[in-house]
Amino acid sequence: MPPNTQLQSVAAFTPQPSSMTVVLGSRIEPWLTESLRRIKPNEPLNSVAEHQTCLSKVLSSPNAIWILASLMRKGSKSESDPEFYLVDIEANVVDIEANVVLVDIPCDEVVFKLTSNTTDALIKYYQDVYCVDAEEKEQHKRLREDFIEAINRYTFRMPAVVLDGLEKD
Repeated sequence: MPPNTQLQSVAAFTPQPSSMTVVLGSRIEPWLTESLRRIKPNEPLNSVAEHQTCLSKVLSSPNAIWILASLMRKGSKSESDPEFYLVDIEANVVDIEANVVLVDIPCDEVVFKLTSNTTDALIKYYQDVYCVDAEEKEQHKRLREDFIEAINRYTFRMPAVVLDGLEKD
């Protein structure tokens, strides 16, 4: 069974990675053909090149955003407060969203890069949680810069079978 990574539709203005690479072997896996037929039933899939073109179109679409995880941030109310569970949950959830930047079927790998909205949300979260002490401002500034550099370089890797979970938009 493929890992539970979900493809989610988002607004068309979401920035996409500058490039996306698809590497397929000389023989196409049956599960990949089935997945692509499920998403694009009218697309010709008679050759490796047609599979590569179809997969590139699907994964480079503005709607091709994957939710890798969701983080729950602690709200301002404590658990002992009776209204704690009435707080708007969505305001305290950060979805870790990413675009596919590489599909390498022979190496059994799909590489994801975080979206700019996700990096912005994580940087804000980092600043709100870890940079609250004004006395250590210089140290926090350096740590924040290191965090921003690391989060912008971060990639997430999954086995290629994760693409079996593709769904029609």
